[in-house]
Amino acid sequence: MASNSVSAWQGLLATFAPIFTAPSFAVFSRLMTGWVLATGRRTIASIFPFADPQRERSVHSLYSFLRRASWDLKDLWRTWALILIPELLRKSLKLLFTLDDTLLHKSGLHINGVAWWRDAVRSTGKKVVHALGLNVVILCVKVPLPWGGEPLSLPINMRIHRKGDKTPIQLADDMIQEFHEWFPDLLMDLVADGAYAALVTHDIPSMTLTSRLRRDAAIFAMPPTKRGPGCSRGPMPSKGRRLLTPAKLALTIRKWTRAVVNERGKLRDRLLYSRRVIWNGTKILLVIVRDPKGRQPDDFFFTKDLSASAAEVASKYADRWTIEDTNKWVKQALGIEEPQVQAREAPEKACAIGLILYGLVWLWFLNTGVESFDLERDKRYPTQGKASFWDALGKLREALWREELAGKYQELSELGGVLNAMIRALANAA
Repeated sequence: MASNSVSAWQGLLATFAPIFTAPSFAVFSRLMTGWVLATGRRTIASIFPFADPQRERSVHSLYSFLRRASWDLKDLWRTWALILIPELLRKSLKLLFTLDDTLLHKSGLHINGVAWWRDAVRSTGKKVVHALGLNVVILCVKVPLPWGGEPLSLPINMRIHRKGDKTPIQLADDMIQEFHEWFPDLLMDLVADGAYAALVTHDIPSMTLTSRLRRDAAIFAMPPTKRGPGCSRGPMPSKGRRLLTPAKLALTIRKWTRAVVNERGKLRDRLLYSRRVIWNGTKILLVIVRDPKGRQPDDFFFTKDLSASAAEVASKYADRWTIEDTNKWVKQALGIEEPQVQAREAPEKACAIGLILYGLVWLWFLNTGVESFDLERDKRYPTQGKASFWDALGKLREALWREELAGKYQELSELGGVLNAMIRALANAA
């Protein structure tokens, strides 16, 4: 009989059953659980012994599931979104979405979608480093943690950017439109870095965008509301006079508003200035953020929500960094760069499953696993002040291993202490 923790995990996986055939769903469940339990590199071959320890099937069943099985990625993402978004709405949370792209390093020129891309992590202002891999555009939703601090960004959709195909902006637009097909009555409050600022020109009534503005952007005053003397004919101007660039405008500001801004769960003292302007033919709220101690350069943000406060805009953009943490954890803890698949949709499907797995682990932990987590007992280093993804993954692995091993040795009570030590070691194995 499965424990409550394991039953909760199996219940989450069972939600995906309608999009698969019965044989494919069995492989999907084994793949997800095996990926959680696997140690070392997360190649398909190394996941297989944990996914099917009894060797009921061949390892080729996992490869075929990714390469040949007739399940659709759109259905997979839609099912996951229909699990996560209603869960957040039931908690009366204000949804904030984040958007970014990341490079998944891959070796092998024959992998579908692979190309040479700029590696943002290793590149500097003076040197650009390129690497072979998949350029993945990811849409996430912000999830606050019950113990406070920096929130999470859990993926809810993804696209592969291919050379000569749609641009990242177009792929982001596709994901936004797809999300509104799933939730037509839901407003998308989106935060993205400056690479996606051009989304401001897209006519998406159910989306507001907050992003970074170029320091040398051409901005204009708001259009006049009434005609000047001698101007009785013709259309009203669509914009006012040309203003200084944001960087030069910041040098002329004498009246700043001092405020406390929540930046990723930490309160910071900031000087703020906001002004409604026209950029790229669109009305935006320009927000300039200055460090009163002068240790950091000025930041320039904008939002399409003209009623927002400057502090809200600064706090929103700071939360964008949570998607960078998501990219880090899915690579370092789940190894989504490591499955060695290359044909058809297999690389994209493996990446999507890894991203959804990250969300499923966190959702299981917040709903079930956090009850058994004791920071003082389970923390990994002396100064740790909150649970991390390693803790969430470790608690799930501990529950799964306990279910697997306890049944086999339940009659050997003298091994109870040894089993507990073994389970804790397996749960924390890298």
